[in-house]
This record gives sequence, structure tokens and C-alpha cells, in this order.
Amino acid sequence: VVVWFDAHGDLNTPESSPSGAFHGMVLRTLLGGDGPLTPQATLRPSQVVLAGVRALDPAEKQYVADHDIALVPPSELADLPSVVAAAGARAVYVHIDLDVLDPSHFAAVGCPEPGGLSPVALATAVRALTGRFPLAGLGITEYEPSDDDRDRTVLGDLVEALFTPR
Repeated sequence: VVVWFDAHGDLNTPESSPSGAFHGMVLRTLLGGDGPLTPQATLRPSQVVLAGVRALDPAEKQYVADHDIALVPPSELADLPSVVAAAGARAVYVHIDLDVLDPSHFAAVGCPEPGGLSPVALATAVRALTGRFPLAGLGITEYEPSDDDRDRTVLGDLVEALFTPR
């Protein structure tokens, strides 16, 4: 199961995207979206859990509803391991788009969205997953370096929390 921590769904197509930016189409591509970048082996919607997502555009909302994709909002992260288990997970791949974090905690992203997670909440959620399921892989994306020392410190602390053995 892929657990997609992100403020956004990344479920657009070139036709549905308000911005036309590919970074808003990545997950849809992995799910078999059209275009030359679609992988030969794609994910099924039942293999995806959106976590911390809070800014879906209308086309993404419709896609989530039509394909019954599991969505765990920031306020319900404690339920994430159960939702992932219900999806049939034997292992998890964790995708972290840093805009899943609330901009009051971390702002070095291109598309900040209020109402996100704290770094502690994100690390706790990932540790809860990896405490229950083997980790197949982990990606951290969408970091836009800034001159803000606080953002670099937060990112360093987050990475340390994710990778320091318990």
C-alpha cells in the first residue's frame, strides 16, 4: 500500500489540472493516468491511502469518490494504521510531500496549505505505520530551500525522527 502524505491529491490529468504542473499529476499517473509517462505496472486505487490531504480540487474529489480511494484527513491520523490495514497492506511505501506540514511549522514548499500536520504528528504517523508494517520505501519531496534557518532545522529534525532507530 502506498501512503501518500500530501496537502494535495496529485490526482489531476493534463485536462483536469488547474495549473498544468506535472507535480499535481504524479499519483494519477501512477494509477494509470493517460500520457507517455504512465508506467507499465500501475497502482490500483485500493492500494492508495491519502493522508493529511486537505486541498483537493473538484476533479480530484470526483476521482477519489469514483474510485473509493481511502482518505485520512489531518484530524484523523490516529486511524491511519487501521485504514492501511483495511487496504490489505503487507508493507507500505510512504510518500511525503512536505506541504503536508502546516506552513506555520514549515514553509519551504511551493504550494503551502493551512491546516496541515506538525512535524511531530507526521513523524508519529510514519512511525506508527512502520511499527505495524514493513517499510518498502520512503520518498520525501517538494522541498524548496529557503534562507529560513528554522525550515532547515525542522527538516533536519523530521528526518532524524523518521530514521533514528527506536
